[in-house]
Amino acid sequence: MFLAEEALKILIDAIENDLYPDDWELTGDESRITMHGPNDAVFEFEFTDHGWAETIASEVQNAEAAGKARKEEQRKKIEAERAAIDITQLKQTLIQEGKKPARGLSRILGEICARGKVTVIASHGGMSKSTLAHTLAAGITIDRALIGPDVVEGCPCLFLGLEDDQDFNDRTAYAIRKANQIYGNPKHDLHVIGADMLSRIFHFNTGQGLQYLWNNGKDIAVDPIIRAKLSSLIQQTNAGVVIVDPIAVLYGGTQMTNEAMNLLIRDFAALAVELNIAIILISHARKPNSKGPITQHDVKHGGELVDASRCTIIIDKLSEKIKTQWENAVDSTEPRRELDSVRMATVMKTNMGQEGYRFYYTVFGQSVECADGKTETVGACKAWTPPDLIRVVDLTLWHFLRPRIEQEFIKAAPQAKPNLKTVIEDLSNGTHDVKAVIKAMEKAGWIAVELQRDPAANGRDRVKRIVIGPTPPEE
Repeated sequence: MFLAEEALKILIDAIENDLYPDDWELTGDESRITMHGPNDAVFEFEFTDHGWAETIASEVQNAEAAGKARKEEQRKKIEAERAAIDITQLKQTLIQEGKKPARGLSRILGEICARGKVTVIASHGGMSKSTLAHTLAAGITIDRALIGPDVVEGCPCLFLGLEDDQDFNDRTAYAIRKANQIYGNPKHDLHVIGADMLSRIFHFNTGQGLQYLWNNGKDIAVDPIIRAKLSSLIQQTNAGVVIVDPIAVLYGGTQMTNEAMNLLIRDFAALAVELNIAIILISHARKPNSKGPITQHDVKHGGELVDASRCTIIIDKLSEKIKTQWENAVDSTEPRRELDSVRMATVMKTNMGQEGYRFYYTVFGQSVECADGKTETVGACKAWTPPDLIRVVDLTLWHFLRPRIEQEFIKAAPQAKPNLKTVIEDLSNGTHDVKAVIKAMEKAGWIAVELQRDPAANGRDRVKRIVIGPTPPEE
C-alpha cells in the first residue's frame, strides 16, 4: 500500500525533474493534481503556501482504503487459518495390510450401550419402559446385569426421571432394589433426579422445566445455558451413563418437528462424544395402525431419532401366538396372567452388535415401605426367561452341546451311534430329563433334523442328522 509521502516524492520528481513513472498517471493543473498509481492507489495534492500537500478528502479516502486493506488482509488470514489442515494426521487414516483398528467400543451394557453413543428405548404407553430404565441403571451401578445383556463396565449413573417428581422416582428406585434383592450401597453412585429436584438444582423459576430447545418463533436452537447446566451436572456427578426419561420433556414449548428432533438428538450425540458418556433416551411410540408388532418406524419422529442413535430398542407385549406356545410349553408352570405381564425388548437397529437381539422382563407391583410409615405399591420388574428354556434346558448344557452338534455327525435315531440322547446323557451326567430337553430344543428351534450322508459310512443312503436349528439361543 503506497503512503502519501511516497506519492508526494513521485509528484515532486515529476514536476521538478520531469520524471514520470510508467505506472503512475498524473492529471490536473498547477494548483491541484490527482495521481493514480498501482494497486488502485489514488492521491490528490494541492499547492499551498508551504508547497504541495495532500488534500483532506484524499487523506480520508486513503485512510479508509488502508483500513479496508487491513481488514481484507485480516479476513484472508482468518480464512486461511480455518481452511488449514494437519496433513500429518493422514498417516493414521491410511488403510494398510495388517493394520489393526486402534480401539473397539467402550461398552457398558453388552451390545446396547457404549460410551460416546446414544441408545433409544421406545414403546407406547403401559410398557413399563421407565421401570426398565430404572432397572438398567441399578444394574450398571452394582456391576451386575439385572435385565438384558451383561454389564461390561460398571460406572456411576445419572437418571433424570423428568416425567415424575422426586418422591415417585425414589419409590421406584427403592422398589427395583427390593424386587431384585440388592443389598448394601451400590459400587458406583446412582443419582436419581425427579423433575422438581432438577428445578431446584438448576435454579429454575416456578413452573420452568428442562426446555433444551430455544425457540423465538422463527429459529430453533439448543439453549446454551441449559446445555451448560446439564453438562456441568453430568461432570459433577462423574456419570458414565445418563438416562433421560422421557425425551419429550426436553421439547418444552417447542413444537416438535423433524427439524427440531434432528437438532436435539444430534446435539445429544455430540454431548456423548464430548463428555465420553453413554446416553439412553426414553421415547414414546405411536400405537401401530395394524395388529402387528411395534417397530422403530412407530417411534415419534423416529426417522431422525433412530438415525442419529446407535442402538434402538423397542418394547412390546407378547403376542397371543407366543403366549399360547409358552403356556403349553414343556414343563411350563406359567399361567396366562403371568405371561400377560411379560415385556419383550428387541434391538431393532444397532451399530454396536446384532439386530434382533432380544431379552424379556416381567412387570409387577412391589410393596414399598416409606419413611413416613405409609406403604405404597410401586411398579418393578425382573428378568424373565421363556418357560421351555428355563424349565427344561440348561444353557450351560447347550454351551457344550452346540459344538458337538457342529463338529460331530450326531444322529436322530435312538438306535444309531452316536445319537442325541446318548450325547446329552453324557454331558448332563443324568441330571436332565433327556426326552424333555430334546422336545424343548426342537420346539424352540435350537435344533433341527436334516437328511445327510454319513461320511463314516460306506453306503450312499442318507440318514437323519441333528443340526443347529433356525433360532438357537444366541440368535
